[in-house]
Amino acid sequence: MFYGLAQGAVDTEGLSFHHELSDIESLNRRAMAGELDVTAVSFHAYAHIADRYVLLPHGASFGDGYGPVVVSRDPIGREDITSGRVVVASPGPWTTAALALSLWAPGAKTVDVAFDRIQEQVTAGEVGAGLLIHEGQLTFRDDGLREIVDLGRWWKEETGLPLPLGGNVVRRELGSEQIGRISRALGRSIEYGLSHRNDALDHALQYARGLDRRRADRFVGMYVNEWTRGYGPEGRRAVQLLLDRGAEAGRIPAVRLDSPILTLHLAALALALGPGLFFGAVVAPAVFRVLPTRDLAASLVSPVLSGTCLLAEVAFGILFATSWWLTRDGVPRLTRSLLTRLPVAGFFAALVIGQLLIPPMDRIRREAPGLIDNLPAADPSRLLLERYHRLSTGFFGALLVAALAMLLLTARLLSVSRETARPPGAARPPVPKLLDLS
Repeated sequence: MFYGLAQGAVDTEGLSFHHELSDIESLNRRAMAGELDVTAVSFHAYAHIADRYVLLPHGASFGDGYGPVVVSRDPIGREDITSGRVVVASPGPWTTAALALSLWAPGAKTVDVAFDRIQEQVTAGEVGAGLLIHEGQLTFRDDGLREIVDLGRWWKEETGLPLPLGGNVVRRELGSEQIGRISRALGRSIEYGLSHRNDALDHALQYARGLDRRRADRFVGMYVNEWTRGYGPEGRRAVQLLLDRGAEAGRIPAVRLDSPILTLHLAALALALGPGLFFGAVVAPAVFRVLPTRDLAASLVSPVLSGTCLLAEVAFGILFATSWWLTRDGVPRLTRSLLTRLPVAGFFAALVIGQLLIPPMDRIRREAPGLIDNLPAADPSRLLLERYHRLSTGFFGALLVAALAMLLLTARLLSVSRETARPPGAARPPVPKLLDLS
């Protein structure tokens, strides 16, 4: 994916990249130490550095029905690993392979071994089992080893989603402008490599550690593909689910996708509902009860209601955008439809009250020959004002109903999201940190 950058074939917007080739566990450790500006990391490691690094929207590797493989020389079962009777050679504690192994076999005991030496140690009988990543997934049978589990296949069967393995990150302290330039340059490099696949494969063969071209081509195709172009809805769900499962197992800090959008959504909900409820339950009744005339009370309530409606218009506008974003994938059609249409209804109700009902009501009071309360019951001005008042009350009620429905649907959406990610009996995860996937 970095072929375009390495060849100087893409626009870097004035940035200069210094390339370092290293195994993923070394990159994980260096990122955790804050040594690198831009790097690939395992999703397992990212959970520990999300406060310092931004996850870019492209460059990820997923195992779609395949992934890290646990192998052995002799027949062993899942219980042998879960019980700790068989020690597994692991490519490193911060790899996603190690996290996936711990989810498949919670009691597994591991020993850290360089990823390119695991296969030979299992073959030599130095360890009972090995967790293979990279090209070992394709070559272990050449050494007479047997597959205990393909963790990518297990994850697919368990969740219906691909197994997220690693992604590209950038240091947050570089700032949004420079992060954007880096992201665009890497995106161009990915596109260039995918569109010049044969040349990129020739470049990659010098690092293939003995793979022939056929197997190298297969291996590259497994992990540099459409998933690399972008996570997409399914990829985002897969990453979130892996992070949720890891947090619930106590292996990593909890990390939520779309946290900034969700925070904005909840703030807009509070803005749509809070002022309206306070006005309807406290302000209006108190003013009309305390002041001597309804005209005086109305003259004070009218501007407050106008301001409340203006806040509601802003809030419902934000809610439409955030609801569209939060329900763009993995949400039932009815829920998405309601969460994106209720803000429109609330916005319309607030607009009608603020722009079409309050102005004529104020005008009627100004032009009335006296206090409205003193006019005859059949007076046209009084009748018209009462009609406007009934309409404004109805639309205000619709505004509050829309906001309350949004609140209930949002709570339901978050509840379903948590229950989908939580295995039976698992504890509720701690307060989340942020993960950027936008």
